[in-house]
Amino acid sequence: MKIKLFVFILISSTALLVTSCKKTTTVVAVPVRPITGLWVGKYSGLTGAQDARFAIKSDKSTYVEFHDPANPTRYTGTYTLNGDIFTTKITDISNANNTYTFVGTFKNDGTLTGGTWGSASSSTDGGTWNANRIN
Repeated sequence: MKIKLFVFILISSTALLVTSCKKTTTVVAVPVRPITGLWVGKYSGLTGAQDARFAIKSDKSTYVEFHDPANPTRYTGTYTLNGDIFTTKITDISNANNTYTFVGTFKNDGTLTGGTWGSASSSTDGGTWNANRIN
């Protein structure tokens, strides 16, 4: 009888020790913010910094407004997101000869940073830009 009691206590104690030693790990999920949405920011070039708005749509299209007080312009185009590199190629709605390429780094915190832009297929001969997602 003593042996059975001893074995029972030994097994119970071992089970209690094993289960009490487990540590729980809490994983905090980082929210994934999509690239699609309305973005506002600045672009700069020869005329200084100007306001810009980017509507980045789920069908891979973009609509861009540049708010140069002397010459506000609107553009449409398409974009790609390759890893964290965002690229959009846009064309002036009122003059199809005006095309530009914007490239920047998409971050999950709702920012597009380190952007450069240029004429036609160049993304470096125009200036810099950045934007923040507002929705």
